[in-house]
Amino acid sequence: MSWRTVGAKDVRDAGRSKTIWLVVGVLGLIFASVIGLDLWTESHLFTDFTDFVNTVVSILGFLVPLIALLLGYKSILHERVSGSLVLSLSFPHSRRDLVLGTFVGRAIVLLVPVLATLVLVGAVGAVLYAPTGSELLGFIWLVVLTALFGLGFLAVAIGLSMSSANERRVTLGAFGAYLVLVSFWGTLVTAGVQFVYRFREGALVPLPDWAFLLSLLQPAEAFNRLFRLGFDTTRGQRYVAAEAPWFVEWWMALLVLGIWIVVPLVAGWYRFDRADL
Repeated sequence: MSWRTVGAKDVRDAGRSKTIWLVVGVLGLIFASVIGLDLWTESHLFTDFTDFVNTVVSILGFLVPLIALLLGYKSILHERVSGSLVLSLSFPHSRRDLVLGTFVGRAIVLLVPVLATLVLVGAVGAVLYAPTGSELLGFIWLVVLTALFGLGFLAVAIGLSMSSANERRVTLGAFGAYLVLVSFWGTLVTAGVQFVYRFREGALVPLPDWAFLLSLLQPAEAFNRLFRLGFDTTRGQRYVAAEAPWFVEWWMALLVLGIWIVVPLVAGWYRFDRADL
């Protein structure tokens, strides 16, 4: 057996999860509700295609991480706790095959419905709001970014799943990862700046360079920075100001998303490879 066999099995197993399909269904329902509300309202919610896509990105920003974390945080843990992991490893494939196959399989289960929903929403938006050619190219760029964004959170979830055999610890870790990476990262950076400068008035204006870097390390911030390459939007505006430091260039944001995909998997693998199963 190889990682491909593990991945195929994982696609079948994860694809049966009612919770995942429920959350994906909620994603589609929210998009449909937003479009329906705009059509039903006499004073339209969106002025153009870019305005519409901005709302789409806001929805993606809190639901894609949730779907990815739900899909991945028990991926290795469940087999480990149930004892089926030992049986799986008795076949001729390694722990590395197991981890790689799990990541690829769960990535397929995550990306196929999410990106298909996004493309369908984009097609409806294109019919309703008549985008320019550059806006259509920007939307294709958004689809790519959404895939990278989702893979980053999936990697965090699988890394957590590999890191411990304690179900409560992994569950709390996934919950905490969502809160910190999605909701409270900016608040923590702001609090850190205030603490370093002893709550001095005006400490946040201008924002220190190291705080810019910490802000950009949040997956959503990197996502917004790259999203701005495709659309004339206020998202990521502070990273393109003339006085912004060199490390807020678009390639740095792309590197950050890559780091969020690689580092959690490597860290989780380090613990998993040395664990006594």
